[in-house]
Amino acid sequence: MKCKLFGLSLIVLGAASIAASALVPQSQGHREQVIKFMDEVWNKGNFAYIDQAMDPEIARFGHVSEGNTYGIAAYKDQVAKIRSSFTDYNITLKDMMGVGNKATYTWQLRGNYVGPDKKLSPGRTVDIMGKTVWIFKGDKVIREVVEMDQDEYYRQIQMAQPYSEVGNRALMLSYLYEVVSQGEVSSLEELVAQNHVLHNLGGDKVTGQAALREHVLALRAAFPDMTIKIGDVISEGNHVSARWTLEGTHKAEWNGIPASDRKVVASGITFMTIKDDKIQETWNFLDLMVSAKVAR
Repeated sequence: MKCKLFGLSLIVLGAASIAASALVPQSQGHREQVIKFMDEVWNKGNFAYIDQAMDPEIARFGHVSEGNTYGIAAYKDQVAKIRSSFTDYNITLKDMMGVGNKATYTWQLRGNYVGPDKKLSPGRTVDIMGKTVWIFKGDKVIREVVEMDQDEYYRQIQMAQPYSEVGNRALMLSYLYEVVSQGEVSSLEELVAQNHVLHNLGGDKVTGQAALREHVLALRAAFPDMTIKIGDVISEGNHVSARWTLEGTHKAEWNGIPASDRKVVASGITFMTIKDDKIQETWNFLDLMVSAKVAR
């Protein structure tokens, strides 16, 4: 299969052992908040401090197998789950810098992984680097993104990557990048089921692999230079969704609108259902103004 994994995986792990001399000079407030958060939350398990440091609408973008979380309650649950997976972990803050409302810090995780259900034997040593980015809203964190090499992490704990999360994400990205953005419709046979159904905004349906191929070819003919940029990707169970932005020049008829030679930028969301390693059903939600942008 042509499925490609893009970028780094995301995870939050650890407790802090911090040497102030290792810090890169930056906003004093950000520096102190990072240090206190890592010590109170990750080292001591003081979940009450999360309420002080995080905005109620905190969004955490973490490791694909852990998934993303939204809101303080979900954030606390994720922290508890991660901390319970290690017996004697230790995270050392390596460096830190802040610009405006952003703080970025790197860390080194060392510890013994026992798994979320404690059924794995202790002694699977993890020693890996990672990076966390915080976005502030006022004096509280509204966004957290944590990056780590997932392949190396799973290698060290001697586990295969969970396909239900990683594989579904790969199917989504392969479809959007290979088929939509690059026009490689030959990939459809490997990616989607024969009886696949595409639901477009307005109630239109494209049923079957062959019909989907023609649909994509028509879209590519209308916007031959079309490219796609992927935003957030969320995978849970047999469902996966992605936020994206399309850019392209309108060179041929599309949805009954004659070629305008105008450059169009449109945002949207795709939601997929996966079964038996194939995309079974797809829903596309496109910016309702895109037709007007093309026609005007």
